[in-house]
Amino acid sequence: MKPIVGILAFALLLAACEGAPGPAPLELTGVDSGRTVAVQPGQRVRITLESNASTGYRWRLTAKPDSVVLKLVSREYVEPETSTTVVGAPGSEIWQFEAAARGVTSLELSYLRPFEPEQAAGSFTLNVEVE
Repeated sequence: MKPIVGILAFALLLAACEGAPGPAPLELTGVDSGRTVAVQPGQRVRITLESNASTGYRWRLTAKPDSVVLKLVSREYVEPETSTTVVGAPGSEIWQFEAAARGVTSLELSYLRPFEPEQAAGSFTLNVEVE
């Protein structure tokens, strides 16, 4: 019976370790463009930018970060939060990156239409130091 207790205790300890929180994500918005930020390996960088998909504009990653240092995890468009759907209302795009290894890198996002890539309506740049 004692081996079963030991196995259960080990399983509970393992479950507790898996649920241990890592560093909190670094939350950024358009006002943070041009900043240099410091993050830890494993920490996420979440960039939320205003976007209006109904105009044809979308944020595009036009200068990719060094993927050894910072990896793109996800990108999603979030509809506007209104009690009624308003045609043409702006939403937001959320870009998530994860610090993978120590180093320095940068990224650039451009707000453009796919059929007019040379006419960006906005940009967001970020320098990232993974310590």
